[in-house]
Amino acid sequence: ASTEQQKAQEWHDKQMGAFSYFLNAALRGEAKNQYGLVTVQTVANYVLYQLRKWTQENLGRTQEPTIQYEGLGEIILADYRSSSSPPGPPSGTPPETP
Repeated sequence: ASTEQQKAQEWHDKQMGAFSYFLNAALRGEAKNQYGLVTVQTVANYVLYQLRKWTQENLGRTQEPTIQYEGLGEIILADYRSSSSPPGPPSGTPPETP
């Protein structure tokens, strides 16, 4: 939830940590890409931006989570595409070939 030198901050009004709040929001669709997919990268970008902003505005200091993962392509965590929208590949991923 934060670097080793930082303290993870509680969001008392939400009754959870600030990191947990923004991670949950990201997974609920706030971090979906243009295809309606939530990926590891979109979650990381959303949480980092929102957490930095919230801690600076509310506490006057920064909390910066770290991430480390390995893999090829985008790892999809959630799919918020509507059934009526045409499917599209995740950003940077070529369509499958037969």
